[in-house]
Amino acid sequence: MRQLLLGCFLVGGLAPMVFGQAAAQPASTSLEGTWEIISLIDNGQLVDAQTIRAKFDTDNRLVISKNMVSVDAPGRPHQVAYILDTAGPGTVDLAGADKIGAKGIYTLNGDLLTLCFGSPESTQRPASFTSGVGGQRLLFVLHRITPPAPPQPMLPPGQEAIIGPDGKVTTVPTGSTILVLQPPAATAAPAAAPTPPAPVVNPVVTPAITPMAAPVAIRREQLLGTWGHQDNEQIDTTTFNPDGTFSSSITWKPGFLRTFRQPEKRSGTWTLNDRTIVMKITASTDPKHENNQVQSWRVDRLNEYELLYFDQDGKSRIEWKVR
Repeated sequence: MRQLLLGCFLVGGLAPMVFGQAAAQPASTSLEGTWEIISLIDNGQLVDAQTIRAKFDTDNRLVISKNMVSVDAPGRPHQVAYILDTAGPGTVDLAGADKIGAKGIYTLNGDLLTLCFGSPESTQRPASFTSGVGGQRLLFVLHRITPPAPPQPMLPPGQEAIIGPDGKVTTVPTGSTILVLQPPAATAAPAAAPTPPAPVVNPVVTPAITPMAAPVAIRREQLLGTWGHQDNEQIDTTTFNPDGTFSSSITWKPGFLRTFRQPEKRSGTWTLNDRTIVMKITASTDPKHENNQVQSWRVDRLNEYELLYFDQDGKSRIEWKVR
């Protein structure tokens, strides 16, 4: 509760003119620059900076160009197009790959930018800069940190500047010959390390090896169908078809991830080699998946409702039978 009150104080204290009508300035006001996230409230809950960096933006910054928002998301930087609505000042829409995304409002006060977005599924634009529990709204407060271009020194005619080994800038006549003297290298040989005593070798006793039972064979028919799992952020499903094809999808749950990311889909072919599922991706909406990229699951346990496997990175995961 203390964090939430502090976040609300930050929003209210840093942008006192924010909580009012959306029409605070003309929509043509430039939003371009590098912006640092001062506070983010998601569905009435203050999101701390560590969570933002781990799940949304690794450097806690957004780069806004003429019509694109760039986010350095963990594992995959991505961009989201935005549209300033000329029908009403202070309104902004996020544009997805196949549809218009979340509708929002903004206000710009110098180098302070406040954004409020509704749920991507909602057709209603927020009427105020608020984010309450159950409202599925995102409320950002950003500070522009794009540094101004450093002033160029004015040199008299016939002069140029050089930087010496000590980092100091010196002005010399144009065309001067610069001689840099390097200090002599040390020639002293290092002292020889003392010879360690010979190690004591104990006799090695080889323990008796108990033969392990052979793992139960996995049948291809056991994998057919749709398997999935979910966590607090996403729902991930994979369908293995009888013809040797598969399809997978990731759907983000409501929150700031769903607002700025489109659902991810991929498809391809699959085979079962002993207890290893080999999947070759032939199409994907995620740029990090290249054509003919191969992924593998090493099955550890499989029954009619549960699939436990290790992926190619050695990470374990449990999939539940969906249908």
